[in-house]
Amino acid sequence: MKVATTIGEMETAEKRCIVLEDGLVGLPGAVRFVLGKDCDDSPFHWLQCLDDPSLALAVVRPADFFIDYSFDLQDADIESLGIESADEAVVLTTITLDAKKQRVTTNLLGPIVINGRTLVGKQVVLSNDQYATKHVLFECSGRPKVRVRSSSGAKTTRKTNVPVARAA
Repeated sequence: MKVATTIGEMETAEKRCIVLEDGLVGLPGAVRFVLGKDCDDSPFHWLQCLDDPSLALAVVRPADFFIDYSFDLQDADIESLGIESADEAVVLTTITLDAKKQRVTTNLLGPIVINGRTLVGKQVVLSNDQYATKHVLFECSGRPKVRVRSSSGAKTTRKTNVPVARAA
């Protein structure tokens, strides 16, 4: 099926549709999604809403950044997701770019848990004081300096307009 998005049209199979029956916190009408990726070697994914083509959320697998990230799902959540083994659970967290504070954060307190077998998922809200809704992934500071050659061949150094990201 063809899906219209804010960055163009994408092709996806109906069987790859992720269903979040309760929607997301603050977005109860957004229930059908597809998971996309810009390139294979990036840890960042796009959770594209099929119900609202203008809605696409940047997400990551938190275990790629936080090796100790873990939580216990409530029995009711396990049952509603139909999870039969821990291997079936796919955990994603949304990310946010905070331009004022020059950092990228992720919501470790409200992960999205998807049954990888059935593609049924839900956002769960944890009651864990060690996680935050804006847990820092990267802090950005300064501008990298690059050497360039002028038209006369002389070497000069200048700052670029691209921020450098550092892992938190």
